[in-house]
Amino acid sequence: MRDNSAYQTVDSCLPCPAGTYSTLEDTQCRRCEPGHLCYGKTSRKLPTSVALHRGELCPKGHYCPAGSRAPTACPEGAYLDRYGAAALTDCLLCDADSYNDLTGQSGCRPCGAYATADEGATACQCTGAFRVFSHVDASCRCSSGYDSVDD
Repeated sequence: MRDNSAYQTVDSCLPCPAGTYSTLEDTQCRRCEPGHLCYGKTSRKLPTSVALHRGELCPKGHYCPAGSRAPTACPEGAYLDRYGAAALTDCLLCDADSYNDLTGQSGCRPCGAYATADEGATACQCTGAFRVFSHVDASCRCSSGYDSVDD
């Protein structure tokens, strides 16, 4: 609070910090609602526009618990294809025969030919001898069979 007593006023209007909001009707700073982001000076309980409200819905591939100032990414092997998620439990596991090796994704990638994957996979498993999965194009490439991990 700034004391402007020389001007016969006391300035008590301080902006709410990131992770909180206040409205014209309720000037108290409150925790940002689940599924939303509040960047500081947020002016709505349920912000949807950074430009207008200084907040927004949580982006796809992420979730935002109450009081969020930054989104939290869904983990590898999972995705989220909608806005406004509030908890890790909103993230969905990749379907069988698909994978996701990155965090914060809105979908999973399908395994290529000659590959399979279990639900929630971060890579596909190649079928057939001497094949190695390539994350670059989700294909199974031939290997020499002489590759060793512990040389």
